[in-house]
Amino acid sequence: MPSAAPIHGVGIVSPETHQVRSHGPFQLRRIHPGISLDQQDDAGFGGLGVIDHARLQPGLVVRMHEHRNDEIISYMRSGRMLHTDSAGRSEVISPDRLMVMNAGRGFYHEEKVLGDDQIEMLQIFVRPEAADAEPNVQFVALDEAG
Repeated sequence: MPSAAPIHGVGIVSPETHQVRSHGPFQLRRIHPGISLDQQDDAGFGGLGVIDHARLQPGLVVRMHEHRNDEIISYMRSGRMLHTDSAGRSEVISPDRLMVMNAGRGFYHEEKVLGDDQIEMLQIFVRPEAADAEPNVQFVALDEAG
């Protein structure tokens, strides 16, 4: 398939750059920015690895699972989700409160949709500068982010 034609120095994003997965109450659209820019050898772009656009239905629980050497910014556009992790933390993520997870050498977490509203969220995977760092999670109230 031919490359997308550039428009003012930016390539047109073709459908091949997106993976769409639907597993009942869990729908995911994964965007690979490097492929969007016609980088055949790297699906990411600089420090940006992947962007996930997810929709989760009420009652869904994404069971405890591990991340390694991921830095993930979780931004809720709508709905509320309970984050529980291997450090014993249990916190709510909402449109006015985001989460930044630095998985480092290994970190487990679980997510549960709260209430009766569908969640729409973005998860932005940032490539860490160094592997196997100390795991950490931060929660930021967006009105405090200034």
